[in-house]
Amino acid sequence: MGSNSRKNKRPAKPPPESDRRVADPSGNSKPLFAFQGGAAEDRRALYSDLSHLVRNPLNGLCGYIDYLFKGYAGRLTNEQLDPLGQAREAALRLQKSLDVLMDVAAFDWGLVSPEGEPVNLNDFLASIVRQIEEWVSGESLSISLKLPPKALWSASDEKWLKALLFEVITNAVRVSPKESVIDIRLWKEGAWALFRVQDQGPGVPEAKRSWIFQPLAQLKRRDDPPKGERGGLGLALAARVAAHYGGRIWAEGGSEGGLSVVIRLPLIKGG
Repeated sequence: MGSNSRKNKRPAKPPPESDRRVADPSGNSKPLFAFQGGAAEDRRALYSDLSHLVRNPLNGLCGYIDYLFKGYAGRLTNEQLDPLGQAREAALRLQKSLDVLMDVAAFDWGLVSPEGEPVNLNDFLASIVRQIEEWVSGESLSISLKLPPKALWSASDEKWLKALLFEVITNAVRVSPKESVIDIRLWKEGAWALFRVQDQGPGVPEAKRSWIFQPLAQLKRRDDPPKGERGGLGLALAARVAAHYGGRIWAEGGSEGGLSVVIRLPLIKGG
């Protein structure tokens, strides 16, 4: 009798979703991106372990897909190439997103050196624009670049300065309608160098303009074009780079619609 009653007993219902817990906070698990208080060597070790954990298999995946896509394992038909090409593009986008995510973590965990070398901002910005122009020509967009007559200099790491400018400009490209112009300007204001990147896209409501620099923030409206997205990780990384080198970044409404993203960096002596 007792055995049958136990057999017929219904299992307890699982707790509501709001009551479930991912991990016991009294245990040894720690929120990954809240890992701030440990020694620098512990943070570097965690960063290295995390990087290897996710990057190694993804790099292998991209390599194998590329191997197949280029026909090294045998000639592929068009019916095979099309889905494989889409898989290749998706893997590369994932790889790019992971790289930016790890860069954001490096800043949040204090693993980026504050030291910088003098950089000619006129030449550096012009170089970045030349690289991006090859891409925007295929998007039926154009870039208008205005530089000051005298070179402006700031102290930065060229890797991070490139990331800062590239993320802001490519974000403008992604939201710009075809046949529009992206206006980029560099000028001096007191002890600061200022960059402005203005697009003619759908714009961002004033209340959301600071929010777009938060990690994983996305702003997409029903009437936006398919590529009309703001936020994600790129602008979050840009904000960290600007702050790290003594500057800041913010967004303003464009004079003819769209959005202007402004970057301010300190000039070095003689700049």
